[in-house]
Amino acid sequence: MMNVWPRLGPALCALALLTAGCAGAKASGTGPTPGSTGRLVTLAQPSAPIEVLVVTATQGFRHAGAIQASKELLAQLDSTTGFDFDFTEDLDDLTPANLAKYDVLFLDNATLRDQPAKDSTAARYTPVTDAQVQAIVDFVRGGKGLVVAHAGLSALYGSEAFRQMVGGGLFKEHPWKQAARVDVEDRTNPADTHLGDSFPIRDEFYILDRNPRWNSHVLLSLNMPSVGVTVGSPGPTADDYPLSWIRTEGRGRVFITALGHFPDVWRNPAFVRHLLVGMREAAGTVPADFSGHRVKQTIARDVWPDDVVADSMGNVWIAEITGRVLRYDGGTGETRTVAEIPTVDPTNTDHGLKGIEIDPDFYEGQPYVYVYRGLPESYDNVLSRYTFHDGRIDLSTEKDLLRVPTEPACCHQSGDLEWGPDGTLFISAGDTGESTVR
Repeated sequence: MMNVWPRLGPALCALALLTAGCAGAKASGTGPTPGSTGRLVTLAQPSAPIEVLVVTATQGFRHAGAIQASKELLAQLDSTTGFDFDFTEDLDDLTPANLAKYDVLFLDNATLRDQPAKDSTAARYTPVTDAQVQAIVDFVRGGKGLVVAHAGLSALYGSEAFRQMVGGGLFKEHPWKQAARVDVEDRTNPADTHLGDSFPIRDEFYILDRNPRWNSHVLLSLNMPSVGVTVGSPGPTADDYPLSWIRTEGRGRVFITALGHFPDVWRNPAFVRHLLVGMREAAGTVPADFSGHRVKQTIARDVWPDDVVADSMGNVWIAEITGRVLRYDGGTGETRTVAEIPTVDPTNTDHGLKGIEIDPDFYEGQPYVYVYRGLPESYDNVLSRYTFHDGRIDLSTEKDLLRVPTEPACCHQSGDLEWGPDGTLFISAGDTGESTVR
């Protein structure tokens, strides 16, 4: 690495010290990188270089300065930090056979388009084909890594598979192009350990059209007061902007950074270490906690739910205000109607089946289901217990435990059921004006 030092310069040698050690270079005089703890860390080298295909093709706005700076950086670090980087702007390289040579695909400010230009001012280009998009998706889902920087999130708007892979959100607008602070949300992640609680950086900060937080593990986010936004403010400027996150997709791993607009960002050792370690996480050579990935799933359609509860085995019970009870089987994925419990017609009233709970010992010999509903003949609300067997709630086993008189024309029936820590079943009875229970 000694013959690399003259090309790196002092700032990049500080990066090299933080990433792979800088043989022959003196640590004194470099100082800690901005936002770092100042602790020099040597990362274990993989047995073979991580092969990375860096795509810098642009079919929209081109971050020319940032792309040039990133290519110069990565070319200088090639084979010195455990990576081999190949660069391309030829989309014909996005084939299954060619991608199979690589461990990581890096969309470096690559504004790929899968739809034709819509106006005469847009650059003329041939859109990315469906086959090329599918090659990217299959590459990642098959167990490889994807890294996306900045304008790589302004790409492939027509592909739901790509959108899902990067966390759901793509570029919408960039109201802040300035110096700001970035909050570190996971200081235990290897890509963050040098950054402290927060750090300053000048960049262009993206607003995405969907927040990736719901299905990704967020590493960095924008400090809102540093851009003049009060936390909790209403209006089009929300107050939660993740800037870096990781997630899994199939058997593959994804690392995203929304930073990287200005060339000087790519010369910031703190940012570059974050990127390179994140790239290793995507390659699978540095372990990371990818938890936090949630899946949105529709388990029932055309229902009028008033209460939902999950039991200890992961099955979900849905109480419709009309009296129907559905059960989602977490093992088979099937949702079936398990009861039609008589109750007040909820049309134009606030009555009906209001709450449901499952006995804590349901699978240990007490297969009881508790419901809170309005009685059709008296409008009284009643807490009842039923036995569940043979895949149905047996209505013949009904046992009334508590009655709460109410006014037929009144509202605010409430009716939520919740178990307390000591096995007590709590009921929210509402404020209907009646207080006598029996």
